Amino acid sequence: MGRKHYGAILVMAVVAGLVGIGVSSRHLMGQSAFAQKALQQAEVVRAETFELLDKNGKRRGVLGVNVNGEPAVEFFDQSGNLRAELSLRSDGGPNLLLWDGNGKIPRMGLAVLPDGNPSVELADKDGNLRTVFGLGSDGEPVLGLFDQAGNLHAAVSLDTTLGLEVYGEADPTALQ
Repeated sequence: MGRKHYGAILVMAVVAGLVGIGVSSRHLMGQSAFAQKALQQAEVVRAETFELLDKNGKRRGVLGVNVNGEPAVEFFDQSGNLRAELSLRSDGGPNLLLWDGNGKIPRMGLAVLPDGNPSVELADKDGNLRTVFGLGSDGEPVLGLFDQAGNLHAAVSLDTTLGLEVYGEADPTALQ
């Protein structure tokens, strides 16, 4: 190899090196940091209803106001059936309803009642209230069992003076 060959190889090596530096700096290094203006506060978006859609355009969630004028969030399954609803009642208390597979009957409810006590309600496949568990006005646990017609048949509660109380064929006022 002559001097011309070494010179050509040297020139090609320098050019290849410069191209390699340019390509690698473009792809391997992050973007340059520049001073930016302070972020502006986001604008307020106002609407009566917001819908959450999946990638196919199906409604999967809704944030809005319910028929009583209270805020509510609803979640729908892939078939479009209502499955869960979180809302406020007209008295301001929170309410969570879990619906059956058809989205027609609420099967479980969780609430904080106006007196501040929690309540769990279970309904049968026809929507009839069958079980209520919560805390009474004295803060003691209460369990109510209802027949298919919604009549209270048994209630169990703790009484701080008497211990465990069981009411059979109970009057609905026994839970209060």
